[in-house]
Amino acid sequence: MNLRISLFCIMLLLLGYSHVHAQDTIRYRGPNLSKISAKTKSIVASIGKPFTFFKKDTLKQQTKKLKPAKKVTVKTPKPVKPEKIITTGAYNPIKINLPKLDKIPFSKIAFWKRTDTVVKISKPKLNQLRKSKIDKLKDKVEDLNTLVYNLEKTKENYLLKKLDIETEISSLSKKDSLPSKLKAEIEEFLMPTTASVSVPVGFMDIDEQVRNLQLLEKIPSNHSLTIRPFNSNASLSYTKLLNLIDTNIKYNGVLYQDKHSFIGLLPINLLQKFNSDHPYGWNDGAMSYSKGYQFQVSGGVYASWNKFKLQLRPEYVNTANGTYSTSNSWGQVTQSIKKILPGQSSLRFDLGGVSLSASTQNLWWGPGIYNSMLMSNNAQGFFHYSIGTNRPLKSFMGNFQFQIVSGTLKSDTSQGYENGYLKKRTYLNNERYFSGLTLSYQPAFMKNVSFGITRAFQNYANNNITKFVPKYLPVVSSFFGSAYNDTINRDQLLAFNTRWVFPKNHAEVYFEFGYNDAKDNFRDLMVDMSHSSGYIFGFKKLSYLNTIDYLDFGTEITRMAQTPSYLMRNAGNFYEHGRVTEGYTNQNQTMGAGSGFGNNMQTVQLSWNRAWNKFGFIFNHIEIENSPGTPALI
Repeated sequence: MNLRISLFCIMLLLLGYSHVHAQDTIRYRGPNLSKISAKTKSIVASIGKPFTFFKKDTLKQQTKKLKPAKKVTVKTPKPVKPEKIITTGAYNPIKINLPKLDKIPFSKIAFWKRTDTVVKISKPKLNQLRKSKIDKLKDKVEDLNTLVYNLEKTKENYLLKKLDIETEISSLSKKDSLPSKLKAEIEEFLMPTTASVSVPVGFMDIDEQVRNLQLLEKIPSNHSLTIRPFNSNASLSYTKLLNLIDTNIKYNGVLYQDKHSFIGLLPINLLQKFNSDHPYGWNDGAMSYSKGYQFQVSGGVYASWNKFKLQLRPEYVNTANGTYSTSNSWGQVTQSIKKILPGQSSLRFDLGGVSLSASTQNLWWGPGIYNSMLMSNNAQGFFHYSIGTNRPLKSFMGNFQFQIVSGTLKSDTSQGYENGYLKKRTYLNNERYFSGLTLSYQPAFMKNVSFGITRAFQNYANNNITKFVPKYLPVVSSFFGSAYNDTINRDQLLAFNTRWVFPKNHAEVYFEFGYNDAKDNFRDLMVDMSHSSGYIFGFKKLSYLNTIDYLDFGTEITRMAQTPSYLMRNAGNFYEHGRVTEGYTNQNQTMGAGSGFGNNMQTVQLSWNRAWNKFGFIFNHIEIENSPGTPALI
């Protein structure tokens, strides 16, 4: 009994009194009778005897009446269907728990919520908007009515023109009074004048304008423009050509005219150039390599008598001789030049579409605009005889054009050589015979497309050659024959070209591929095709801005530096040759590409054009070949 009382007192101390804090304050907390009763009952139960120490009245006074606990009803869960187990023959069963869509809160997702699309607007405002839209639609109806009226009026005018043309056709069907009805056509036919004037290469931009007129579909594309100068003809006279360029131009240089003869003035051309630092020239004819200001003036007369055509266009050239930095390997100060040259003069005899001529005119062979592989106006024109077409010759196979040239090339001892780093050279045999051939073909089944071949030969005049063809026209000889095995001091060049014109798109693409020397044989051609080769590739596009203004965009790439084959067999720079030490020159200037011998060049051009007016820029990048196979960038 004493043990029980002791344990009970200890429990009272543990449950009834509070603990002492560090601040020496004592808080009293009343006994928790419910806990005491529970503890007591647990102690009594553990001892095994009933506990009756407290009376019921005392417990009722000290404890509050406990509320009976709520009955908890447990819902029996519904039987769960067994989950499907997916099994395979080779693996263990896999348990898959599929998500329950009913637990996803779709209502809380923004895009599932519906929005009210009804626009709230007042009735007066709505009526106002309706009236405004009706007014706009009525205006459109009036505009369409006006358009219909104008179309009907235009239709009426076209019908009247059609009636007039039909009336004229019916009148021409009657043979009486034909001279009076065809007066204008007869006058144009009896004017051999303008129908035979040639457009000099690079002359007053007319040469470039002819090309643009062809791309703009103002003149036919049956002329390949790979053999120039361009000759006017009966259907496209010189005056008409100028009017196509500018409708406001007025040109009348007639001095004398009758049914069989004509004498007229030719336009005057002034070309100026200024080199501020060092000598440079490009496609400028008789002008020299010098520093400073220089100019060239040309003009003259044109005369015809039946089938004979005479064009006298002399040139006066005046150049400065400014000093510039030179070295042992490059440069020579050129003397001041004041001279009168025959210039773009010629005497021609026409036999239908073929002409025999003696001329000093500059020639241009190939489709290039800025460069040509074998013949350009980079050098002064040389005296030559030629036989060739004055217009495209039509046949069932297509159109043909050709020219065969034989002339004399000379040197100027006062100037440096372009292909000799502008250094002076002394040669005993400075007179050379030149022989050249160019052929252009436009297939009948490929309109606006031309294919061409060009070949040039030169040999010294004092070579011991007695036969006429090998001496004056070796260009018609065999295409094969290596210079290493040739005992004659001569040189030859060969090129192939093509030009594709797209008149509807006002564009063209052209390509020229050439060799600086001949191939030994067909095997040499196949085994080492790139040896001593070069090419020119170009593109030109015209775009109308309006009825009179258009943009001119063009690009051209020229490659004449040696290919990697020089490592096995050195070909030298383009336009150089071991047998002909002057190179491919006339008056010390290269007759081919104006970019220079053995050089690479890239050109980009963009301009705005209206008639004779032109505004734009030309960007040229030239890579100079210092030595065989070693280019230098400037």
